[in-house]
Amino acid sequence: MSFTTVLLDGLAQYLENADVGTFHSSGVAYSTSPTARPGIFIDGVPATPDRVIVLTVYGEVDDPTQATTEVQVQARVRGTKDPRTAYETADAIFEAFQNLPRSAIGGTTVAGIFRISSAYIGIDTNGRHERASNFRILVHRPTLYRV
Repeated sequence: MSFTTVLLDGLAQYLENADVGTFHSSGVAYSTSPTARPGIFIDGVPATPDRVIVLTVYGEVDDPTQATTEVQVQARVRGTKDPRTAYETADAIFEAFQNLPRSAIGGTTVAGIFRISSAYIGIDTNGRHERASNFRILVHRPTLYRV
């Protein structure tokens, strides 16, 4: 698997382990119960279930000589028609990620995670509320010429 895939799968699994959501890397169907934990997905926003977390990498800054990379990851959250559900999930993600100390996340060494912004996105065509939080993640990413 690629570095980005390993990182995203690791972050999704970390959120599941923290009881924030449910992640099925194999694409198994998610519960549509309104009381179920949000399903965690990579990149694409599915039509169901109502409550979802979508993790997307949108930027990377690499140190040219040292094996340090800064990755920006967006955690997009969709709740139900009750806006509080989107706030609850976004807050749970913040609490799980913010100031995470040096850790192994899915085979990647993460040196720290920090939120850089958070915003209300609006309501989707089904009346479900959405929010987005953007995180800066510092990782150890050695390459052939960076150790």
